[in-house]
Amino acid sequence: MEAAFHGIPVIAMPIHSDQLGNGKRLEAAGVAVRLDKNTLSATYLDRRIASIMRDTNGSFARNVLRLRRIAVVNSQRKHLAAQMIEEVIYDHELRFEHSPHSKEWVSGPVNGVKYFGGVGQELRPMHLQTCNMHMSLMKRNNLDMWILFPLCLPFLLLSS
Repeated sequence: MEAAFHGIPVIAMPIHSDQLGNGKRLEAAGVAVRLDKNTLSATYLDRRIASIMRDTNGSFARNVLRLRRIAVVNSQRKHLAAQMIEEVIYDHELRFEHSPHSKEWVSGPVNGVKYFGGVGQELRPMHLQTCNMHMSLMKRNNLDMWILFPLCLPFLLLSS
């Protein structure tokens, strides 16, 4: 993970347990070469190092950069929840016609209407929308299950 975070290609020689799977994953991601511990020699090691150093088509560099960017983003996950909550709050504050925060960007009443505690008309849709915002009412509230269960209950009771 440290090598991925810093964008360093890896020469992996997995010995046991999770190293075997990690070595295969790194090689499949195109950021590592694996060494076989049974056939290890100086010339074999030299060839594997040279394959990374040459990188004639730039595949190692591209894959390392890709994995580095992913690792950097994933390292910020602990802050992600707080940032998403802040984003929803910021989005909600100025999404409506009469916002309590209108005074920050408009001097005086908005279109001649003072803010009296109501939010007014929604000017644009919500920025972050969860999947259930795009579902039908039936799916969102599991109404099919609420309807199907009472119909199937007598058959379940009779069969047991």
